[in-house]
This record gives sequence, C-alpha cells and structure tokens, in this order.
Amino acid sequence: MTLSDNDIRTLLHRATDHLTGPPDLIDDIRRGGRRRVVRRRALLTAGLAVAATGAS
Repeated sequence: MTLSDNDIRTLLHRATDHLTGPPDLIDDIRRGGRRRVVRRRALLTAGLAVAATGAS
C-alpha cells in the first residue's frame, strides 16, 4: 500500500492539529537571524583588521 502526498499531508495535519507555537516565535527567529548576521560581520571585520596589521 502506498500513500499519496495528499494522504500524508492529511495525516500530518490531523496528528499536529492540536499543537500551537508560541505567539512570538517568528520574532525570536528574526532576532536570532539578525544576531547571526551581526556576529558574522564582526568576525569578518576583526579578521580583516588582523590581516591588515599582519600585512603591514
């Protein structure tokens, strides 16, 4: 017996219908993404500064 995509989708919706996420989940995700970008830029800047002083 093979299940179609629609059957699987229906079963997953039924199994998780009672679950709810925290109301501020999207805000937390965005905040984490911003932190990651800031951290990456800071590391890149520090690396470039070290490379510039090493080249002098």
